[in-house]
Amino acid sequence: MIGYGIGENLTRDLGLYISSGRPGGAEPSMFSELALLLVKPDQTLYFASVHCMPFTRPPLDQLLQSIDYAITSDYPARGALAARDSA
Repeated sequence: MIGYGIGENLTRDLGLYISSGRPGGAEPSMFSELALLLVKPDQTLYFASVHCMPFTRPPLDQLLQSIDYAITSDYPARGALAARDSA
């Protein structure tokens, strides 16, 4: 297991970063770095924030306010074109 019941295969399929624990530390031998994925009821990705370091976690109250705004405003997902697709 990588973390939160997600195995290594799914972790890789989701494009999450995988780290090794630091020698002598309390970390597991292998774990995924922080990611936040918001998936719509139709199973399409609405928002993704994938980190390779354990920093810049958004405050929960701000995150919930942003999600509420997106839902009540029917705010469309952005970034439908990947950088490699837009050239």
